[in-house]
Amino acid sequence: MIKNLLLLRGWTRTQGHWGDFPGRLKRHLPKLSLHFLDLPGFGTEAHRPSPRSIWEIADHLRRSWLDRDPSSREKAGLLGISMGAMIAMNWGERYPEDFENFILINPSAADLSPFYDRLNLFQIDNFLRAALAPSLKAREEQVLRICVNQKLEELPYEPASFSKLQAMNQLIAASRFRAPRSWSKPTLVLSSIQDRLVAARAHHAVAFKLRASVISHPEAGHDLPLEDPDWTANAIKEWLVTTD
Repeated sequence: MIKNLLLLRGWTRTQGHWGDFPGRLKRHLPKLSLHFLDLPGFGTEAHRPSPRSIWEIADHLRRSWLDRDPSSREKAGLLGISMGAMIAMNWGERYPEDFENFILINPSAADLSPFYDRLNLFQIDNFLRAALAPSLKAREEQVLRICVNQKLEELPYEPASFSKLQAMNQLIAASRFRAPRSWSKPTLVLSSIQDRLVAARAHHAVAFKLRASVISHPEAGHDLPLEDPDWTANAIKEWLVTTD
């Protein structure tokens, strides 16, 4: 069983957007130490410009990760959602010795799926509403309408700032991402069947390419850990136990 788990969020998201999920995961796996890194351009890294390639983002995060206490990197796994899953795949392809296993939530890749499977064209209007929202709170509420199928009782997190330029840089990086050419690490793909942002067949295309295990949620949207944190935590626990 891994001792540490690094969690990476996706496009324009920060570690605050995990909501209750880290706490739920700790209840299921109390001995597991959780670690977080924000992507360049947002959260704790808002002062840094976001690169326009996944590999540059991965290298930035890896430098931060290697600066940490070696004990926090011992027997570690890497979990990434959406764009965070793309970063995880690139990181794992080039530096497979860094992590024992990988958990990818609703991933996709440009060479495995058409663009309309990676970004639902019916959501373009909602994206424009988010981009033109008059406040950070309104933007977050609009993003939730895209990424969460069941209405949440309250806004789980409201960021202190948002950069449209950095959001565009991240979008360019994500649009260019291609799946690893080779892969050898144990991997779990969690797929939201009712994902209204990225088609579930795109998640499964990644899983097939990586020969990964797949567990599917029948109802949740793209932000699976936020919408159903207990289900997500339990699925991860069950998989880690069987792969130990």
